[in-house]
Amino acid sequence: MSANSSKIDIREELARMQGILKTVELNMEDRAEIERLESEAEKGVLMGLCRGVNVGVREALRKRHLIGGLSDGTMQWPRCSLIKMVCGSELVGEEVIDPSTREGCKQKGDIVVGEIVFYKDKIEIMRSKHDEMRVQILPLEMPERFGSSAVVGSPSPPTDIYIKRRMGLDTKDPKLGTILVGFD
Repeated sequence: MSANSSKIDIREELARMQGILKTVELNMEDRAEIERLESEAEKGVLMGLCRGVNVGVREALRKRHLIGGLSDGTMQWPRCSLIKMVCGSELVGEEVIDPSTREGCKQKGDIVVGEIVFYKDKIEIMRSKHDEMRVQILPLEMPERFGSSAVVGSPSPPTDIYIKRRMGLDTKDPKLGTILVGFD
């Protein structure tokens, strides 16, 4: 399969997904602007806790090809953990999708806020290394859709607006979102 047919296949697969309304191939100038926008967004506080790092978008940007997709509320997002809380190299909390696992964490004394679990044995690390705490936004897990080498990222709000404008849209409609798919 040539690089061009691979690009076409991924873009066609993305376009076939329920809830994807439009796609756009992004170029080197787009990458530079997305990198700038994500870096700016990462300077802000996420979830009222600390700064964030959008791992999914950063990994997608490292791939040879990058495609943006416009999604609506009918897109089926994968049910996987998309958030990790780290202090330095220590995992101090994470999104836990399974309700019974969350309940088990709660029974052990972990702090559960929505689908986020903060591990009780890591609370002191969070207090002592608060300046090192980061929210990591992980890649979406969609290997059955795009293959194992593709990376799917969920853009920050400024990047979301940029991708929509790149598609010729001038909307801040909260029902419309974007995703990035990077692949070699």
